[in-house]
Amino acid sequence: MMSERVRPTVTEDATLSDFESGADDRERQGEDDPDLSETALESPTVTYAWGDRECDRCGSPAERVWHDEGAFVCPACKRW
Repeated sequence: MMSERVRPTVTEDATLSDFESGADDRERQGEDDPDLSETALESPTVTYAWGDRECDRCGSPAERVWHDEGAFVCPACKRW
């Protein structure tokens, strides 16, 4: 004999604040936990770019450039 599935019902007494309490807890945790603070995050390192660019070393036009020792360089100037 198969049992009938009971669908959950929505109650009218639930409010949005019942579901937002987790967000407040995460914000408070980030203030006290140095691993979650903004200072613990590092900026991403850009390694590649494309488009109408110019090599920072030789000045030639390039559609693709790579980050190399602080400059965006064409494939010919990139130290692989």
